[in-house]
Amino acid sequence: MMISPIAAAFATQTGRIALVTGANKGIGFCIAVQLALSGLFSHIVLGCRDPTRGDAAVSRIQAQLNTISPPSASCTTISYLPLTLGDKQSHQQLRKSLEEQFGKVDVLINNAAMAYKGADPTPHEEQCKPTLDVNFRGTVDLTEELLPLLRLGNDARVVNVASMAGRLRQLRSSQLRSKFTSPELTMEELQSYVDQYERDVLDGTYQQKGWGGSNYGMSKLAVIAATRIWAREEAEHGIKVNCCCPGYCDTDMTSHRGTRSPEDGARNAVIPATMEHAPTVESISMIPSFASRGGSPSLFPAHPDPTKYKKLDMAAKKSKADDKAEKVMIPRRKLQSVPDLLANGTNEEDPSTPESWVTKTLWMAFLLLLFYLSFELFLKLDKMSREQNGGNDEL
Repeated sequence: MMISPIAAAFATQTGRIALVTGANKGIGFCIAVQLALSGLFSHIVLGCRDPTRGDAAVSRIQAQLNTISPPSASCTTISYLPLTLGDKQSHQQLRKSLEEQFGKVDVLINNAAMAYKGADPTPHEEQCKPTLDVNFRGTVDLTEELLPLLRLGNDARVVNVASMAGRLRQLRSSQLRSKFTSPELTMEELQSYVDQYERDVLDGTYQQKGWGGSNYGMSKLAVIAATRIWAREEAEHGIKVNCCCPGYCDTDMTSHRGTRSPEDGARNAVIPATMEHAPTVESISMIPSFASRGGSPSLFPAHPDPTKYKKLDMAAKKSKADDKAEKVMIPRRKLQSVPDLLANGTNEEDPSTPESWVTKTLWMAFLLLLFYLSFELFLKLDKMSREQNGGNDEL
């Protein structure tokens, strides 16, 4: 896709532009708020499927910005553009709108995704294609559509919101693991592997062939692999590409079972989007603070006014009427490297599988059974003691 000379000239005159997909609620909403408050962007665009929710999110963010003194809304504007992730025509229309309005994109945060609930009766094989079409294929197509605009950006960044559910060890086949982690992996090859996974799911042979058991996990593994490809290929254009895991957050996707706030999870995406001298996935494992499993990262977002974060926390505490999704808080969180995301155990539960609540239910049932058996044993011992004492009295 070619960029017109007029758009290229316009791009040099506008401030920094950030696009957040799936930003009408949850983690995406909090990402948009935090980007607006960073002071690094003149415009934040919310890419959302539902226009009513998109406009409502714009109003909510603008209202929150106005609670900060001096109002942050005076330097950052918020708008909504329609986006249906996975619909190529929608992707093209979004790119066209961004090109006409701004001529470029400086930061793209791919947050939008979908997941079937663990209790959803839809068969596993029928969940496969919709999940891959949105989470992986949709993310890839949208990003590829916007790359020409990102190449015109100032210190351009792409941040893909992945998941620990996309860990590499879900693949039982060492050959498959080698394919997904190959330093020469191309996007065409990656797409062919995902297509093969879908075919194997449909014919019921995916487990025998070494694939994982989660469609959601597979889609996120593919997103992590795509991140590595873009980081390698777009380095010559100055685009830094990273992915992050927000953790198991209290959102609609997790049926609000998550133990982490969406504000906390959002910060994991905001840091690589705003930090000064951000590494890419190709170099992030070389930084001890990122590769470490403990402590806090040594690199934090570049911010012209660090006191804004303090003001933000104070404003959130004073606003008792706001619900959890509207609170503006930016707690610090540790980043994990892409090797960590690929290899380590999960700290985020896969919303598409019921493993977590099933495990908890089984433990509860086991404890209740243990209590019941102990009580029965107590009654039997008490009865035997009474009978023995009665016999002694007769003697």
